[in-house]
Amino acid sequence: MKIEQVKSIVLTGLVLLSIILFWNIVTFQQNYGFARENQEYVNEVNISEKKDIKELVYPMKVVYRTDEDIYKGTQNMVTIKKVVDELKTWEFYSFQNSTDEFNYKFKDIAANQVLIFQYPGDVPFSLTKSIFNVSVNSEEIPEQAVFNKIFIFRNDVVNDDGIVYFATADLRTVIKARVKATHLEDYQKVMDEFEEKSYDYIALSNNIGKYIYVQNEKMDLPSFRIHTQQLSFDLFKKALFPDPNFVKQDGNSFTDGTSLLKFNPVTNKLTYVNTSIPENTEEKLGDMITTSVQYINSHSGWTDSYYYSNVFQKPNKVVFQLYLKNYPVSNDHSRIEIEIGDNKVHSYQRPFVEYVSYSIENVEIESGEKIIEKLNAENIKFDDLGIFYSSGPEKEMQPSWFYKQNNSWRKFSEVNPRRD
Repeated sequence: MKIEQVKSIVLTGLVLLSIILFWNIVTFQQNYGFARENQEYVNEVNISEKKDIKELVYPMKVVYRTDEDIYKGTQNMVTIKKVVDELKTWEFYSFQNSTDEFNYKFKDIAANQVLIFQYPGDVPFSLTKSIFNVSVNSEEIPEQAVFNKIFIFRNDVVNDDGIVYFATADLRTVIKARVKATHLEDYQKVMDEFEEKSYDYIALSNNIGKYIYVQNEKMDLPSFRIHTQQLSFDLFKKALFPDPNFVKQDGNSFTDGTSLLKFNPVTNKLTYVNTSIPENTEEKLGDMITTSVQYINSHSGWTDSYYYSNVFQKPNKVVFQLYLKNYPVSNDHSRIEIEIGDNKVHSYQRPFVEYVSYSIENVEIESGEKIIEKLNAENIKFDDLGIFYSSGPEKEMQPSWFYKQNNSWRKFSEVNPRRD
């Protein structure tokens, strides 16, 4: 072969190689740019578990009115789940406004037996198809409406058919749905078990028609120590940044120039902010919750037991609450909070630890009536009362009464009520 032919072949090979290298560089830059601009791009990182919306949205309380001014109820999530999961086997259809009909059954006939599900915050109706077995088209569901309570009158569920009422917190808007319950005997068994495991409750009403259901029976709950297992910083870095290779570290902070991830080892809490996503855009409540769940699922981020707590607009925020020993935990480090803009995640705050606990001793919880008397004596206004765990000395978690005021739960102290 002549030397000119060899040179020609080598030159051709070099040209082809340069074209391939140039194409790879261009493609990489395009993909990287796309990854930074498109929030849907995620690395396949599994921190813990994925969960469906129906596994996250549960009531905070379930109360059964057995007769006029006679109530049984619970906050225990194990008991609550058994009742709610039975509802999920029913088929919901034919949604329509029914406020007057409900008020007649609930207020005018006070002895009507009724099961009441109280959620910790408003739940958008658009999520009903994700939570329950709904057999109607989406356009038949009142998309812009929300509900805070569900009511099931015992006389309304007969012969595998019945009615369920969805109501706002003040009971001013009520939407009913017809249901088909194919195994009604299972529901009756669940109800019998619920009555056995529930506690005496009382109901308070205020001048705007809102009812507060409060446990009025002493009970023992475990006080326990907690041990935290820290999750890897590197796992969250790989999960949250489009390309971890472009991330720079400065102590406990990580950035790629657009997003910032900071870990606080004192509070065991991380904060991630994507500055390219705007804040306080117009968002639908249901879309915000769906986006938040999908985002956490993208890195299997459901550690421990978290449940939906509330959703807010301006700022557009979704909150999930930590539960330990089947009761909610109230402190600044027990929530997952996600802010949404343009249907994408602007900021993400959460604990980066998992909790391991062991009991020490039981603690007696006073009756709700006693707490109400003390709150009234101190002229403390409240929108709700509930039992939460909160941090005590030496990482000890203790059960206590909390009162709700302006969407915040505050621990009741006879000397100095404070916010946890």
